[in-house]
Amino acid sequence: MKTFEMRLEDTPFSATEKNKKTIEVRLNDERRKGIGPGDSIRFIRISDNRPMTRKVVTTRIYKSLKELIEKENFEATGGIYNDTDHWFQEINRYYSQDQQEEHGLLVIELTE
Repeated sequence: MKTFEMRLEDTPFSATEKNKKTIEVRLNDERRKGIGPGDSIRFIRISDNRPMTRKVVTTRIYKSLKELIEKENFEATGGIYNDTDHWFQEINRYYSQDQQEEHGLLVIELTE
């Protein structure tokens, strides 16, 4: 089992800490391809570098953001987005269309 480190802004960090947000969406690039069930993710809150660790339950890979939005449970995002359009916009803010097409998107399901 491995431990991976990821940075999070305050709102998703808090929702994950309260176990309301149970999935994390990242680019499925080389840094994240090795993440699997049983691994840990050490999240670092950007504003103050406070850590929090969660276990990986499972991962799912999607070729497109459209496919991800259609198949994933919106409730697992912990209420940090107004609706699926807002979720779509935020993912596009972090990862360009070219990056998404090249690598795909990784959904990491988490637990305490």
